[in-house]
Amino acid sequence: MKGGRLWAAAIFFVLLWGFQPAAVGADDAGDPIRVAAVFAQTGLAAADNIANFQAARLAVAEINDAGGLIGRPVRLLELDNRSTPIGARLAARRAVEMGAIAVVGASWSTHSLSMAPILQAAGIPMISPESSSPELTEVGDFIFRVCFTDMFQGRITARFAVKELGAETAVTLVNVNEDDSLSLSRYFSEYFRKYGGDLLWEGNYKGDAVDFSDLLSQVKDRRPDVIFLPGHGRDSGLIIKQADRMGIESVFIGGDGWTEQVADYAGKALEGSYCGANWHPAVPYTRSVHLLSAYGKIYGRRIRNTAVPLTYDAVMVLADAVRRAGVADSRAVRDALAGTQNFMGATGVITMDENGDPRGKDVAFLQYENGGWWLVKVVSANRGRFPVAAIFAFTGAAAEENYHSVRGVRFGVEEINRRGGVLDREMALVEIDNRSTPIGSKVAADKAVEANVVAILGAEWSSHSIAVARVAQAKKIPMISNISTHPQVTRIGDFIFRTCYTDRFVGRVMGRFARQTLHLDTAVVCADLTSDYSMGLADIFEDVFTAAGGTVLKKLTYKHQQDHFDDLAASVAAFSPQAVFIPGHAESGAIIKALLAAKCRPVFLGGDGWDVDAFFHNGGNRISEGYYCTHWSREIDRPQSIAFAERYGKRGPLRSSEALGFDAVLLLADAIERAGTFNPDRVRDALAATRGFGGVTGMLTFDDNGDPVKGGVIMAIKNGRTELLARIQPEDENPKP
Repeated sequence: MKGGRLWAAAIFFVLLWGFQPAAVGADDAGDPIRVAAVFAQTGLAAADNIANFQAARLAVAEINDAGGLIGRPVRLLELDNRSTPIGARLAARRAVEMGAIAVVGASWSTHSLSMAPILQAAGIPMISPESSSPELTEVGDFIFRVCFTDMFQGRITARFAVKELGAETAVTLVNVNEDDSLSLSRYFSEYFRKYGGDLLWEGNYKGDAVDFSDLLSQVKDRRPDVIFLPGHGRDSGLIIKQADRMGIESVFIGGDGWTEQVADYAGKALEGSYCGANWHPAVPYTRSVHLLSAYGKIYGRRIRNTAVPLTYDAVMVLADAVRRAGVADSRAVRDALAGTQNFMGATGVITMDENGDPRGKDVAFLQYENGGWWLVKVVSANRGRFPVAAIFAFTGAAAEENYHSVRGVRFGVEEINRRGGVLDREMALVEIDNRSTPIGSKVAADKAVEANVVAILGAEWSSHSIAVARVAQAKKIPMISNISTHPQVTRIGDFIFRTCYTDRFVGRVMGRFARQTLHLDTAVVCADLTSDYSMGLADIFEDVFTAAGGTVLKKLTYKHQQDHFDDLAASVAAFSPQAVFIPGHAESGAIIKALLAAKCRPVFLGGDGWDVDAFFHNGGNRISEGYYCTHWSREIDRPQSIAFAERYGKRGPLRSSEALGFDAVLLLADAIERAGTFNPDRVRDALAATRGFGGVTGMLTFDDNGDPVKGGVIMAIKNGRTELLARIQPEDENPKP
């Protein structure tokens, strides 16, 4: 084939050792700018990756023909990852040694995931053309891609199968050796079920297998409408051909891993199959039209798969970043890559989001007919945005505490948009300040109505949420509070929901825990007179503690705006209680500080209002023994919790209000998907029908009041440090450590 001499030259080049590696970020004017292309030249992926090298060479040739970058030529370093993760790591290290300022590659997610930690640690930008595993760009801020992710592709493909093909049943066949196959299958399965489909079976195979008869026998017995096969060209082609020989009539659907090899191996058996792709020549992007012509002139053949346009785009996006950076410095190029906006590539418009993923990429669904792939439908991830209000305190007394809720909601919106949005539209967060007052909350709710929002998220303090809820209910706008626990919040009406338990739950838990687990006989209760949350929780604790045989010596009140709590501390100390229950917020830490100064050292007890950084900063870190009930701990080993903590814990300590805010966003998105519309009445109905939603903070099912049936955790504070003591379920309100 044409290009054979180029292959020989490339192999010879990477064997050269007669040069001194440039330092990362060195900007030696006049010297070539080194860019590494890391793909497979040998091994199982080599045939697939030929197109990647061809596209990279073409892009670099065009750049150099136009004068290079910032007055310097570009030198392409072609490195073989040997079709293995180990080979990919070695190639990444080699790119560092050879002085590459950036790396383009790899193709398969398994290979890219092995390269990324090396390049992140070295501070060298990496941009993958085809690796769609969501975990890739989570490695760090030097890692980018130009393709859509498995999260988005899996959801859109499941919807295509159900809504467009009318599939009611499905089987998935997964290559267990490839991360992208595992990841894409997981998201397809999740959303196929959400769209009402019945997933009959999930089969696994190894990528180097040649005989799939046992696997396909299991499929044949189940007779699914569709078979989702997120493999690569060779393995997928062999499976399809063998399935045809066995008389399996199900429709095959593939992912973006179906390269030109799938047709080579499947032959006529591929007829009638579908796949999702990042590109098709029938979509007339200007740069795509140019690429089709240029590729044909150089290689004497048409473009047969998306590896060519995606790799071409990866190199050109990198070149654009170097031009905007103005220097061949790896850090500066990384910053420019992160700032990429509206770059018109061969595969569409590329704008990098905060994770290094392209925002709003389209999915082209193709069908194989008469020996070729034909465009069936283009699904856009950027058909607009829909507004959702986030009403929290950005100023005033509650602002510091509300920060955690705001972060959680922002994380949730980021997550949803990474997955491609909801009903093909991105979620746009409208943040409105309630100024830490009920009146400000009512005004904020009125602003949300004027903004024509689909739903309202918030508020945090119960007194604020009650004010918002009255407006939301009157205007019939669904509202989800992440952490307002007062029972009155959801009693306002059927459009009001929450993702947290109520004060009744935490009051009962802490009352029984104090009496039956800690065996405390006496307590003083200190409640915030201005807080519905605090006063309500204090009453429930007192009732449960006394019913269990304890004695509440005194119930004292305060106002959280007080400058000091010395008088309150003196009053408490006069009773010498074994425990002090303070169902407040961040000010509880200042009360504890005052009590300790007054030589009062009881066991300190609290509720979920303690689970904020400000509580510990104000004095909670001085506790030698204390306990509080809250909604979540990052020590919980649920898969959703682990994934949330690993992804977002990198950005700072996480509190339960963040996890609850995250859950509120994903719950809303789930309800909209199930409703199939943004209509507020139908979204409300879908929320009310929620059963078994798998959130970060636990499984969530709404009762008739819009309250979740769920548990919580008890955290212990020992010498200022917190640790998970016990998990509590609704039916188990007397936990033992």
